[in-house]
Amino acid sequence: MKKIALLTAGIAAIMMTACQKDDNVLEQQNTFTVTATIPQKADTRVALTEVAGDPLSSLKVTWAEGDAIMDENGDLYRLDTGAGTTSGTFIFESEPTEGTKFTYGEWHRSQAQDPSDTMSDLSAVHVMAGTYNTTTQSIAFEHQTSVMRIALSGLLKSSSLVRLYIEYGEEYINLNLNDYNNSTTDEGTFVAWASIAPTALDGITELTFKLEYLDTSTPQIYTHTFSSALVGDNVKGKLLHCNINMNAAAEKAREDFLAWYNGSRNTDFTLTSDITLQSGDITSVQDLDESITFDGGGHTIKGLELTKNYNPVGLFNTNYGTIKNVIVQGAKLNGGSVGVIAATNSSVIIGCQTIDCELTSSNGYIGGIANNNRGTIVACYESGSTIDGSTAGGIVGYHNTGTILACYAQPATVTGDYSGAVVGVNTSGTTTACYWQHATLSKGVGSGTDTTTKSNYADCYATMNTALASSAAAGVVSWGTTGLVYAD
Repeated sequence: MKKIALLTAGIAAIMMTACQKDDNVLEQQNTFTVTATIPQKADTRVALTEVAGDPLSSLKVTWAEGDAIMDENGDLYRLDTGAGTTSGTFIFESEPTEGTKFTYGEWHRSQAQDPSDTMSDLSAVHVMAGTYNTTTQSIAFEHQTSVMRIALSGLLKSSSLVRLYIEYGEEYINLNLNDYNNSTTDEGTFVAWASIAPTALDGITELTFKLEYLDTSTPQIYTHTFSSALVGDNVKGKLLHCNINMNAAAEKAREDFLAWYNGSRNTDFTLTSDITLQSGDITSVQDLDESITFDGGGHTIKGLELTKNYNPVGLFNTNYGTIKNVIVQGAKLNGGSVGVIAATNSSVIIGCQTIDCELTSSNGYIGGIANNNRGTIVACYESGSTIDGSTAGGIVGYHNTGTILACYAQPATVTGDYSGAVVGVNTSGTTTACYWQHATLSKGVGSGTDTTTKSNYADCYATMNTALASSAAAGVVSWGTTGLVYAD
């Protein structure tokens, strides 16, 4: 069987071993040596879902011990040397004639995946073909199949899987997941690997994915429609990336959000589901205009990853309107100044949370909610983020003017020339009923007036709630025994 294994640095290597029957292997006598080479077309990335930025960018194919190639008569020739490389030698009794065709492997619709070695079964269905050249005494193989990496999200959490069925035109792939006890992660994700016959993709405009579970009779189905028909030869021998949210409601919510965010943003918008952003969804960080409200609806945004060097970075650039009730988890932001919810807040932020984010500022202010506050931030919560910049705070980096009211911060780390659990530097701002907890930080405000209090959450949430009674958060969000509670 062929073996496929991940290499370091994000490159997958397909280690080929024989998948043909051994009955026709010729008695190999050291009379003639043929070199067979494998091209690295698989190094060229193709995104079938027209989404960029997947963590794996290429596949590398190499020979492995036990490999055999087959001629037109069905005779097999075993690999002699070159295991682990793209150029192997094979021993023949006599020199093949010019143009003799050789193949490796056989494609099958029925495939399987072992969770302990997710690509190990791919090579059993990988196909190459080439012809003998008498001048070079070699066979230059070409890939005839492609590898599809399918990153699924929006799945049932921690659930055993039966199969993934992929349909395109009159062709299909049945990926067996039950025999090896595959299951989704506790976040509802799963990565599948499949071999696909590219010729069957000619003229295809849709791919349908159906995922079946062991403990429920209802599968999840998603159909992706391409903007133009696929051309099989264009994807032959390449790594095809599919990033799919199988939760239809979440995918629609993401599409609606992006249409609003990357559009005019001249109307209020409410998020209707948790969403996961993909690389390229947000390329230009937008302002929120005056009198416009963005309401997260208590939902979570994941996948926010932006690097803007010396420019401001955040979900929004400058907030002139109202941002409320949104949770941003796992954001990775690097810029001149960084604020997860808004780089600069010049208006109102209510009931927002940032969780487990990685924030780095090259030369400016950085905060878990906003880097620069000139407005009002009420009932916001930062938890578990790493915050690194010249002026850094769990809630706000630079508290210029305005108010921070009834916020709680427990970041993982806050580092900078001026760093505080809540605020980095406070010049003329007001901080009321704000609390924090951290094992090593000694101050809630790194520089300037500090009216924050170090406290366990259980000992201060009631006090924060009292402070919200007459604020903009009243009737919108409150502090409960385990965190923020959003009003219906």
